[in-house]
Amino acid sequence: MRGLYRQFDKYPNLTDHEVEFSGLSKGKNRLEFDKIRNHSYYWNIDLSSAYWQIGHKLGYISDTFYQKYIHNDDFKVVKRLCFSFLSRTNWREYNVNDQTFTISCDNTIERQVYKNVRKELYKTISGALKIAGDEYIDFNIDAISVTKAKRNEILDYFKDLNLEVKLNRVTKINDLQVEVKGKIRNF
Repeated sequence: MRGLYRQFDKYPNLTDHEVEFSGLSKGKNRLEFDKIRNHSYYWNIDLSSAYWQIGHKLGYISDTFYQKYIHNDDFKVVKRLCFSFLSRTNWREYNVNDQTFTISCDNTIERQVYKNVRKELYKTISGALKIAGDEYIDFNIDAISVTKAKRNEILDYFKDLNLEVKLNRVTKINDLQVEVKGKIRNF
């Protein structure tokens, strides 16, 4: 939070910034999934530390702080929590003379930061979705799954945006399940 407010001091327009997005945040393409033969594979392209990368891209995280933690997987959960906590209301109850008082902090700016990061992620994945066309399998806030034919185009797209990704091979087991990183998941 201190780092965020230092960025606000450095770049005052960050407090007024609002990312616009209207579209879907997740989806599945059952028609494309059904075309894949059982035991064949496709690719899931996942943004590494997505909130952290986008928070930095939008200017909410300083270069120094970003570089210190971006490749440190010991802080993977903490990096995600940094952003999810922005949307929580901070409050405290006090009891004085048998009366209870609640003080809530105004976190409108922090909520906007959280919304902006999410919307920018949606926009980023939406851009990948346009490239994939009908050959996407599924997508969510920080990842897209595509056919082998679209994999390199999508990887180039993220590279052009200077975003780091993880490439995961997804094996279709049957019409309902896939295997990713040794784990069986429902499609």
